[in-house]
Amino acid sequence: MREPVPFGKVMGALLVAAIAASILGGTILGLLFAREAVAALAAAPVVLLYALVFGFPLAFGHALLLGLPAYLWLERRYQLHWWNAMGAGAVIGALPALFWIGPASAWDAMIPLLILGASGAGGGLVFRLALRDLMRRP
Repeated sequence: MREPVPFGKVMGALLVAAIAASILGGTILGLLFAREAVAALAAAPVVLLYALVFGFPLAFGHALLLGLPAYLWLERRYQLHWWNAMGAGAVIGALPALFWIGPASAWDAMIPLLILGASGAGGGLVFRLALRDLMRRP
């Protein structure tokens, strides 16, 4: 039987994952809306600041309300690997937006759903890596 992960380490990994997901989503949006690569690089600090200010509360809410129960369910039934962490992160990132815009108009808003899913997948991968690093014994 596996040793359960201490709750504080899980919360620390969720915090790091929410930061990574918000930065990744802001970076994707910044690159999509930039007309030139040089303009995207010049505006990167401002884009990342806005991504943290506006994206972090949203990403941390997703992590707490959806990510923590998903982790507890996955950890109880399966071993947490990088692929199921990324898949769960993508679903956690895109599913609330899908409910908000409605499934009937999901095809019209495919780009925002893909951006949210990609940032959630990145957050899930960072969660897995942070949790593995926190569980490493010195």
